Amino acid sequence: MQAGDRIFLMLNAANRDPRAYPDPDRVDLDRDGPPHLTFGFGPHLCLGFALARTEGQVAFPALLARWRSIDRDGLDAPQWIDSLVFRGMTALPLRVG
Repeated sequence: MQAGDRIFLMLNAANRDPRAYPDPDRVDLDRDGPPHLTFGFGPHLCLGFALARTEGQVAFPALLARWRSIDRDGLDAPQWIDSLVFRGMTALPLRVG
């Protein structure tokens, strides 16, 4: 980069470097590698961090208490948001039982 160059921060690429993470497109909650930077740290800690943690602590147990199984096997692929800034889905087909 040179002084005056225009650069773009691509949040949708965060923690998905295949040089640092094996199979970076697969969700792996036990993945080893460099610590993620999703919510930042120190004075740059995301203000939404506490809310996201609380939502996860409430939502996941509620989902698992309601359904014995949650599966994607054999269903349509997720539908991704078409964005240069954020990575997320507009649809994630699931089978619950």
